[in-house]
Amino acid sequence: MSYRVFEALDQLVDKLETARGVPMTGSCVVPRSDVLDLLDDVREALPAEMADAQAVLGQREAMLAESRSRAQQLVADAEAEGERLVSAAHAQSDQAAAAAREQHAQLLDAAHQEHERLLADAQAKHDRLVLQTTVHAAAVTRAEQLHSQASAESARLRTDAEAAAARVKATGEADVARMRLEVEEYVDERLASFADTLERTLQSVRNGRATLHARQPPAGERPNRR
Repeated sequence: MSYRVFEALDQLVDKLETARGVPMTGSCVVPRSDVLDLLDDVREALPAEMADAQAVLGQREAMLAESRSRAQQLVADAEAEGERLVSAAHAQSDQAAAAAREQHAQLLDAAHQEHERLLADAQAKHDRLVLQTTVHAAAVTRAEQLHSQASAESARLRTDAEAAAARVKATGEADVARMRLEVEEYVDERLASFADTLERTLQSVRNGRATLHARQPPAGERPNRR
């Protein structure tokens, strides 16, 4: 970019300041040809100066528009990625919770079936003991002993069945709690990854702005817009 306009104006001011003054007036005598030559230089250089200034301003506006567009695109991409990650995390969390509920239901059903089987076995054994007591009615004392043993065995088997059902239920609840904790940890990891992505995006925007500011000329070298 040429600075002929500023140089010609400086020379013109210098001639006016050093011109010989007219006594008793505020006027001065300046060489007409020199002043006219300097004014011609200003008139010739001014369109080129204006064109250069417009070109610089156009480049600056284009760079600003490109930076804004890129920043908006980065933010939009980050938001879309965040929504996708959150949606995926929710979907996986729901799927894991459904699987945990299904497994818990299966464990409870297995526990109930085992409980019923043990009760049936106990009842069958009790019935056999009672039948043996009936068949051997002559041995009353023996029958009473067998009946007592059958009752005790039935109570023991029922107690064992209830304890086994309680253990299965406790195991199922512990598995459900563990799976829920694993799902929460997974969601937390995905959200942390999304936060890192946002931070890198913001850092890219800051770097772009810093690069744009670094390309601008210093304040003293910027063209006068007036």
